[in-house]
Amino acid sequence: MFSPPRLGQRADLALLALRIVVGAAFVLHGLPKIQHPLTWMSGMVPGTPGVLQAIAALAEFIGGIALIAGFATPLFAFLIACNMLVAIFVIAIPHGATFVSSDSAKPGFELALVYLTATLTLILIGAGAYSIDAARSSRERPMP
Repeated sequence: MFSPPRLGQRADLALLALRIVVGAAFVLHGLPKIQHPLTWMSGMVPGTPGVLQAIAALAEFIGGIALIAGFATPLFAFLIACNMLVAIFVIAIPHGATFVSSDSAKPGFELALVYLTATLTLILIGAGAYSIDAARSSRERPMP
């Protein structure tokens, strides 16, 4: 099984801050979507199956809560990363978005890429010491 690297206190605090900010953003992004879970994406990509829209909405909302708590962090970070890949490659780029845009009517995809990078960091490094994941792994580890 993958064991995240041991980090120092400053790195653990940085991961906590990253999880809180990214998690809160996704709770707020996901909240309006779970209120209309089968139709929220219809205007952007018509014909998207309702079940896929619901999965994406739940991944954002529940995933955001899980990131804040540091619960099953690699799993929920992966689900959010998948959402960001879709946002970039299925929605933003095909609609002409550039990495950074100075045109407020046509936003760029830099924020989705920042979220993707943040979630990849959490997948690769883990939640850090200040998380449910760390508390669970310390209870599961046998005493020497």
